[in-house]
Amino acid sequence: MTERIEQTPPHIDNMQDLLTAAYLVEEEAGTCLESLADQMEVHNNPEMAKLFRRMAAMRKEHAAAIYASMEPQWRKEIYARNLRWLGESCPGAVDITRAHYLMRPWHGLQIALAAKRRIHDFFEAIAHMTQDETVHARAVELKAKVAAHVRAVEEELARTPEPEEHWNHDDDPPVLQE
Repeated sequence: MTERIEQTPPHIDNMQDLLTAAYLVEEEAGTCLESLADQMEVHNNPEMAKLFRRMAAMRKEHAAAIYASMEPQWRKEIYARNLRWLGESCPGAVDITRAHYLMRPWHGLQIALAAKRRIHDFFEAIAHMTQDETVHARAVELKAKVAAHVRAVEEELARTPEPEEHWNHDDDPPVLQE
């Protein structure tokens, strides 16, 4: 079972805040995954770099779709909205502390799955907390889309072999220069 970072969504009671939050969640997830891909390239782990780039592209694609669905004025105000993540970080952020330069696809999928589950829980909490019927309906719709993404990652993970016992052994590990 993957660990979960507890999140409390910002108070969202209008469509602008919901779509802004949804956009920021997807954008942050994409940025985190791109950062991990860059790190994997630096550490000569092209398989993981490719996996994280693929996942980042999906997140950015979802962010772009949400952005396109926003009113033009809302797009101008995305970063001016007073949405504070009440928890350790944005629910879409991946836990980079679980990354390792020798990690395998199984590990990367576990990291991505944990973030996807947090995003699902985030939209579920919004749907539960809001008093606005249109916000509720859209939050339920976003939650359903994320649930499909969670299932897709779970299916890919089921097809991905777990790493061998000593996957992180390196005969010539990196050394910090003093």
